Amino acid sequence: MTRVKPHQKIISFAENKSDLDKITQFIMDGWAIVKLMPHGNYFIGVMEKMNYDNNINDQEKIVYIPPRKKIIFT
Repeated sequence: MTRVKPHQKIISFAENKSDLDKITQFIMDGWAIVKLMPHGNYFIGVMEKMNYDNNINDQEKIVYIPPRKKIIFT
């Protein structure tokens, strides 16, 4: 199995309606925020394009977590 590096982009936005609407549209288009940091009055982050493999059997409950991701149990 070969893992292809996903497409990434850097984002910067403030907590106003127009910026949040843009981020919401990116998420609906298949992008996910993988890193987000506050910087003054706005946020800087990295978004990654999620590729969904339609060949995976629904019976197999497989979740791939890249090494740079952290899982926090609360």
